[in-house]
Amino acid sequence: MRARDDYLRSHPFCEHTGCARIADAVDHIRPLAEGGDKYDPENFQSLCDPHHTEKTTQDALRGKKRAR
Repeated sequence: MRARDDYLRSHPFCEHTGCARIADAVDHIRPLAEGGDKYDPENFQSLCDPHHTEKTTQDALRGKKRAR
């Protein structure tokens, strides 16, 4: 939580291209299920709720297609 709070404090706006809303969530650019680093700030991005929901949905769809 501390890494998330620190990142959100230093990146308060949604980092999705063209969006200028206040960020509500810190998202992993490369999902943990795909090998993303949980604590690497280079793997973080601040997103507003609509963009976070959109990205999470895309990540989940990719996960369903991933070989197990």
